[in-house]
This record gives sequence, C-alpha cells and structure tokens, in this order.
Amino acid sequence: MPEFGYGRGWRPLWTTRDRDWEAIREVLRRAGLREWTDRHTGFVVEGSEDGERFLVASPGAADVGRITAALTGAGYQAVPDPDDDQTLRVWH
Repeated sequence: MPEFGYGRGWRPLWTTRDRDWEAIREVLRRAGLREWTDRHTGFVVEGSEDGERFLVASPGAADVGRITAALTGAGYQAVPDPDDDQTLRVWH
C-alpha cells in the first residue's frame, strides 16, 4: 500500500511529492476548476525542474486568476512563470 494512500482515480501516493501534487489538485477541484482529461480541457499540475515547486498550467489566460486565488487562499505561493503566461509556479 502506498505510504500516503491514493488520490483521485486511485492514483498511488508513494512520496511526499505525490501527496503534495494531489493536494494542489484537490484545492483546484474544490474551487470548481476542471482537471485536464482526454475529454475535457482543464488545469494540469506538473513537477518543476528544481524539484521544489510545481507548475500549474491553465487551459487559458482567463483561468490563471481563478487558479491563483484558489491556491493562495489555501496557503500556497503562486507566481506567474516568466516563460508562459498560462502557467504558475507554485509552492507551499
């Protein structure tokens, strides 16, 4: 059994990074934002190159504000990625 249980869709949460990844997704889902799937556009959470932060890509520039508000309201830091206006760098 994974140390941190399972996320949505029975995604195993083996590490603290997996757990934190899922926590960001859950904050955004609770805010009414849709996660990307094969059938729907939505946000995507990825690891950053530094291994410390996460990257949250939005489906459009209009959603960046909603994503920022949801994350900062939950205690996360969220700043625009200088290379992509539809992506935020996120950490707790």
